Formats: sequence, C-alpha cells, structure tokens
Amino acid sequence: ANRGAAARASDAHDVMASGVARERAANGRFGVPADETLEAYFAGLPPMSTDGGSEEEFQEYWQCWRCPRLLPGGWLERRVHPQLAPSLAWPYWYHPESQTYAFDEPPSAPSIGEEAKFEPIEPAPSFSRCGPVWDMTCDELKEMLRQRGESTRRGITPQDLAARAVDEYENWLPRVQSWHDYIHHTFWFMGHDPSKGFTRESFADDDFFRALAAVATPRLQWMHPINIAYLAWTFSRPNVVVPEFMKAVGDHLSDGLLPMLDRCALCTMIWVYWKLRASHPRFFRAVAEELKRPVRMRSLAPRNFQNSMIAFSRSGYEDPELIDRLAMGIRRLIDAHDPRRSKTATSVLFSYTCRSGDEVPADAFRINSLTVIMRAFADLRASVSSTHVRRCVGSMADYVKRSIERSPPMMREAGDAAQFVAALGQAAGACRPLKECMGPFISMLPDILQGAPRNSARALQQGFFACGLDGMDMT
Repeated sequence: ANRGAAARASDAHDVMASGVARERAANGRFGVPADETLEAYFAGLPPMSTDGGSEEEFQEYWQCWRCPRLLPGGWLERRVHPQLAPSLAWPYWYHPESQTYAFDEPPSAPSIGEEAKFEPIEPAPSFSRCGPVWDMTCDELKEMLRQRGESTRRGITPQDLAARAVDEYENWLPRVQSWHDYIHHTFWFMGHDPSKGFTRESFADDDFFRALAAVATPRLQWMHPINIAYLAWTFSRPNVVVPEFMKAVGDHLSDGLLPMLDRCALCTMIWVYWKLRASHPRFFRAVAEELKRPVRMRSLAPRNFQNSMIAFSRSGYEDPELIDRLAMGIRRLIDAHDPRRSKTATSVLFSYTCRSGDEVPADAFRINSLTVIMRAFADLRASVSSTHVRRCVGSMADYVKRSIERSPPMMREAGDAAQFVAALGQAAGACRPLKECMGPFISMLPDILQGAPRNSARALQQGFFACGLDGMDMT
C-alpha cells in the first residue's frame, strides 16, 4: 500500500540496520538461518523521520484533521501522523461507505494542489461554563480531587467535572500520546508513585468516569484521535468499564482515523481494549491492518511491540500474518541494539518531541519485556508454525545473553533472565527447533540465578524440564 508513496520520495533507501546488525543477521545466531526476508521487508521504504515530525508537518496534519479534503467518489483526504512521514506531510485517503483506506491517490482524486471541496468539522456545541469548576486550573482540580469528598462540599458534581474534562481535551492539539504533555491537561489523573504502580487512588472516582463517558461519547468528533486514546487509557487503569463508550470510541477511530495516531496511541488503544475486556472485532481488525504496513511497523518502539503482543495474544486474536510482521519488527530493533544502552539509538528509531519541546528517545527492550513477548508467542502457538517467529526467538535469546553479559544494573531486575529462559524452555518444549537456543544459557546458570527469587529458579527448572533438559541443578 505504500509503494506509491515510496515512489514519490526522492531519496528512498534501506534504513533497516547498522553494520553491526547486518553482520549479526548475516552470521545467524543459535543456529537460526540467516535470511534476506527481514531486510527486504523494510527495504525500499522512504527515509525514516529524523525527529518524529516538524512543527510545519504537525500544523498541516492538525488542519487536515479539522478540515479533511473531500474528493469525487466520496474519498476523504487527511494526513498520516508525522512519525510515519519522511519530513513532509503525507496524505492518505479513506472511503467511509466502503470502509476502505488508500495510501496511493484514488483514480478520482485531483492533484493535491488543485481545487477541491473540504469537509470542515462543525463547531462543537459550547458548554455553559458556569460554576466554580470553570474557574479552577487543572492543578487546582487535581488537588481538590485528592481530597475525597471535597468536590461535593464545594457543590461540584461529577457531571460538572466531566464537562470540564471534555472541554479540556477538545481545545488542545497533541503531537504524541505522552504523559509529558497530558499531565497538564488530565486533572482526573492525579499522578502516581512509580514504585507502587498505578493505584486506584491516583484517579477520580467511578461516578466521575461514568459521567465522563456520557459526556464524551456524543462529542468524539471534536476531540483529536490521540486525545481520545489517552482519554480511554484513563478508564483502563482504574478499570472502569463503560461498554457503550468503548464501542463508540472503537467505531469512531476505525472510521478512517487510525493512520493519524502516533505509535503510542495506536498500540495503547489495543491494549486498553484487552485490559477492559471490551470486545470490538472491527477495531481489532483495523488496528491489525494498520500495524501490518511496513512504514508503521518500522515506527514502533519496544513498548509498542509489548502492548500489541499482550493485547492480541490475550484476546485470542488470530492473525498469523500480523504476528509474523510483529516478529520481524522486534528483530529489527533487538539485532541493532547495544544492551549497554537504556535508549534505542535514534539512527534505528526516531525520538518523539512533545508539545512541551521535550525530546524523548524510545526506551530499549528490557529482558522482562521480551519474556512477556515470548509468552505471547507461546499463547498463540506461533513458534510452532512460523519461521519468522522462530527467527525472532533466536534473536531474543541472543539479546538476553548479551544483556546478561553487558547491561547495567538499572536495566535489570532480579530473576528477569531466569524467567525469560524458563519461558524459552516452555516454548522449546512445543517447538523442538528452539531447543538449541537453550544451550548457551546452560553455562550461564550462575549468572542467571544470581539474586533470582526462589519462584524464578523453580520456573527455570520447569523450563529446562519442558524442553528435555531435565536434571539441571538450580541450587
């Protein structure tokens, strides 16, 4: 689907990997045959964005969301998220009647510079803006919500807070889904202690979320798609399920808006549907198709792969082609990464820049995230049938071995390597060709078990047993 766009780029080139990654791919690891498929999959794409999008690109992108171009035949023209474009705003087209995307110009489309009709979004109905909630800053609202019962004492209802929340999200335009920006607009998320995770007390109460769903559902068209994604995420952490709201969100985003999402918003959304146990087959299919596009797959960061694998595997979504492509995307990153570094090299994957001006490089894979992905492959029984997944597992095993040897303590957690090798052993029990991936870890057992909790050591022993390497001493 991207060939026409690639042809328009004057400097298309292979951005797949550095020389180190090429050498590793050529030599193969753990007996996994070298192949040209991975490089061919990403070869020929236009140059990767160097900065995640310039201000000029975002201005055009926002304008085309507010006022899409209407072409003959009923096609709407918008712009993909600037992360996916090589330093210029790239159009895409959507046909609402047939629910069809196009990334080459439809035959009925005039040239981009020619006159065309536009379909501006109608102005949003105004809120009354009466009452104390409209006179308070987001920080003041957060402080009030931290004091349970204080809003009631002041005469502020959940409906008042919900209207203010929706108005906040309707009246600012995001670059990416990042807490660096959203923390200033999302007063119903009061912050959290990372050492404790996301506690229920970090969010407003259930009455607020039910009111928020009721106010937001009929007004989604006036909220930027990335804002909708973060809004939905705030429901997932306190686990407030409003089925009608989740159905409306999935319908709305599936209707031509997914290419406008940044990588975090897209993959967070599919995770949110899994977390809330909210079924939406059309949305899952639409996200899967968007992820399969090579230019989108190339843009994903490690956390995006992890969230996608969790969501699709634990929801029982079966799409072998999608899993193959996710496996190829994971390999692209881990084969090129030096495990001494906590961030992914910007030559391999661009940073993103927030509205605040903060530039945020992507976090690199940790061993624990690869364990999650390994278990997801196992849940899908993907390693049994897929050459791409088996090659990915070989690359993951190599990365973990290198991480054990070289990663700084801040990138490790107690028992992480033991849990990965245990998951690998379980997978090797179902897919015998993976057994040879276990071999190098036998000589590393003292390092793998150092500081590991007893349950991790027990899981490791079970992993060795599952693949026929029983009798290993885990003491």
